[in-house]
Amino acid sequence: MKRFNIILGIVIGVALIVMASIYVYVGTYIFPIAPHWVTQLPPNPPSPQIKHGEFSFRLEYEISGERKIVEDTLICDFDGFEVVGVGGPKKRKWKEFYKNELNNEIFTFRNETSENTKIVLENIGTYKIVLGTATAEYFLGEPEYYGTPELPHIQVYDTTAQYYVIPDKAQEVFDNYNFKVIGWYCDPPIGNSFK
Repeated sequence: MKRFNIILGIVIGVALIVMASIYVYVGTYIFPIAPHWVTQLPPNPPSPQIKHGEFSFRLEYEISGERKIVEDTLICDFDGFEVVGVGGPKKRKWKEFYKNELNNEIFTFRNETSENTKIVLENIGTYKIVLGTATAEYFLGEPEYYGTPELPHIQVYDTTAQYYVIPDKAQEVFDNYNFKVIGWYCDPPIGNSFK
């Protein structure tokens, strides 16, 4: 019985040492914030004063001699905060979607998030000519948005390759079908403040 208690004590001691070693290893090398994950989440950045906006746009274009008009409204919303990577800071999240009252065909690249959603202007064989607008970050004045969007942002998507074609190939498609932009109007972004 004494021998059993000694062996049991050794097994429990080794098990505790192994568990403590694993915890320290995992916490230090695999998930550096693991020991502090619950108690020390990074603080939220300042919230926007204006959390919602609607931005109208109008594109007039010509294809194969026929003039067409697409009008819609991009709805933009502040969507809270998210942590950027393990141990990283928090950042503001945004979302946008088209009001789509005229039932335009909507295309989402690989069924991903709304920032990849575009309006289909034309379906030509295996190609889709699509119109993209700027993101909610741009329109609602995100101070960490550093891009200046090229508007209107028109791309050609190849449904066979399931990817956007390179600019030279897109220009070739535009030239073959005499596609050209006649006019573009889009509401400007707002000046937002963050507190």
